[in-house]
Amino acid sequence: MPYTQTQQVLSLRSSTAAQTVVDKKLCIEIGSHFYTYTISDQSGTQIIDMGCFETGKLVSTADLSSLFEIDAINSTSFVDVVLVHNCHEMVLVPSSVYQPEVNASIIQTIHGDLENWKVMEDDVHQWELYNVYGWRPELINIVAERFPQVRHVQFVTGVLRSLFKSLSIEKEQLIKLYFYQKEMMVVILKDSQLQIAQSFQFETPQDVIYHLLNLVDRLKLDLATVIMEVSGLVDVNSETWKELNKFFIDVQLDEFSTVAVDTSAEESMPAHYYTPFLISPRCV
Repeated sequence: MPYTQTQQVLSLRSSTAAQTVVDKKLCIEIGSHFYTYTISDQSGTQIIDMGCFETGKLVSTADLSSLFEIDAINSTSFVDVVLVHNCHEMVLVPSSVYQPEVNASIIQTIHGDLENWKVMEDDVHQWELYNVYGWRPELINIVAERFPQVRHVQFVTGVLRSLFKSLSIEKEQLIKLYFYQKEMMVVILKDSQLQIAQSFQFETPQDVIYHLLNLVDRLKLDLATVIMEVSGLVDVNSETWKELNKFFIDVQLDEFSTVAVDTSAEESMPAHYYTPFLISPRCV
């Protein structure tokens, strides 16, 4: 069952980085039912402070107002502020057919026209794609009022930029899984070509396997050779992890070796829990 009130599900603090980093960057990531903040150095490799909050409902302006009152944000000056869109309202469009004048129509056609979306796009030139996405205007406005210098990016844009850097590693078939509460983002590469980047909701471990096996069948992947890299809010002792290893041969935890995570911190969780939330600070 989803939370009925906002709860913090993940946090990380490094007193060492807080003392040594001068120019600080703030990334605020908004999902359908969660929001996250990460304070880091400009490269995103030294993490000073981060927190992930599950709302159990659509993220509201009240949630963001509360976020801005957190002392680590309220008392800090940032040289860079990035707002990261991690909701369902996104579409990847090949550069060869991209026409900016139809961006709004694309979002409304695929994701509905009940919202007056603020439509933006990222040029993901490494993959010859544009990532078109729609913001709820009230969320954009409240962040812009607090941080006029804010930049915008979509989560999948950061994922694809990160993946492009690793294409030199031989992985003919790759499934990247990013787990959140009751939702997972799936990104699949085959022969170094992007096949899909999509979010799926789930209630049970069986739901997870159903979605994945359906994608394996549709995309003609080989269960014997496909590599699966898993990160986010999944416990290695959970039924979900056991089910993944039952159906897939090569299942690995996805951790950032180049990100300085203070694993001695009292609130620290396994390193793979943080991976989805550290992509944007590193890649935007």
